[in-house]
Amino acid sequence: MKKLTAIALALLFLFSLTACGEKQPTLRPFESITLPTTESTKPAELSTEEQTSSPTEPEEPTMGVENLVSEYFNDAGEYEYHYDENTSDTFYYSFHLPEITAFTEDAIAINQSISETFGALIEEEYKAMEDGWFLNYNVVNWYPTLYRDLLVLVIAAESVSDFSSYGVYCYNQTTGEWLQGSALLEYLYIEEESFLEAARAAAEECFVSYFGDISEEERELYGYDACLAWTVSDENINLENLMFYPDEHGEIVVIARIASMAGADWYYHYIYPELAYG
Repeated sequence: MKKLTAIALALLFLFSLTACGEKQPTLRPFESITLPTTESTKPAELSTEEQTSSPTEPEEPTMGVENLVSEYFNDAGEYEYHYDENTSDTFYYSFHLPEITAFTEDAIAINQSISETFGALIEEEYKAMEDGWFLNYNVVNWYPTLYRDLLVLVIAAESVSDFSSYGVYCYNQTTGEWLQGSALLEYLYIEEESFLEAARAAAEECFVSYFGDISEEERELYGYDACLAWTVSDENINLENLMFYPDEHGEIVVIARIASMAGADWYYHYIYPELAYG
């Protein structure tokens, strides 16, 4: 019994990480980041094999990140949580939210979505502090990326227990469009079937990297096969569930749900599907 408990705790510790691989973005408050310039956001050159067609390339950005987005909410401090009359802990909270400074219909819609999703989440945390409850999320951070004329905002809400929630918003500053799902894949010249296949392979690699070395006995005990099957299933790997965006070099980053064999049923992880463009 002690051995099983130790294994479960070890697995839970492993899944306190939020990404697979070495390319996990660092989430930083707005005031501490260096905003990228247009010179640093050019995409990587594609090989002949990768570039199977010659679509019209997106235009170079007309404005840098600092002209496209600002931070409209910024608050940080400490709160004390009382376990009982004699025991308490002091926790730190830090809340930051961005807004796109454009006034197109889609830019306004993105700002509204951020407010309704993460603004409401922050309001709930203030209410929890006021009522003396433990916070679900004590940190909300965001960071911007500029790929050609595409502004990407990634927002992450993190908890003391290491569970995170994310939001990804891609805004085309040239057309004023909010690009999501198939529209974003079309902008990136990536076929949906190829994207989902690559995301499924990356999700499987992520799951196996955590649990692939456990014994057959432990696999059966903790439901390894069922967890892996769900991770790569159509139910999980689809355009509605996957959050994805290009980094400043045009490489695709995906935030996917990866099944867990301890703790929650699943956790979000950054994965990096290998894709051919064209």
